[in-house]
Amino acid sequence: MTENTQNQENVENEKAGGILAKPGTQLVLCVLAVLYVVSPVDLIPDVVPIIGWLDDITVFIAGIINFLHYIKNKRSSVNRSQ
Repeated sequence: MTENTQNQENVENEKAGGILAKPGTQLVLCVLAVLYVVSPVDLIPDVVPIIGWLDDITVFIAGIINFLHYIKNKRSSVNRSQ
């Protein structure tokens, strides 16, 4: 793959999803989501029933979705390079 083609793909990815479409950013967000879920520090303490768990569940689901997008982007970039 030429450098020009790679640059064009990067521009298209940024237009489609902004900085969140970049693989490095996606991986960092996945790691941050895992750290937040296992961390004892919460935005809403877990002692508050149901609502306290919602922030953990939301971050966990967002992390999974982000990780799935990361894997999809990695697979498509590997397939393009072959």
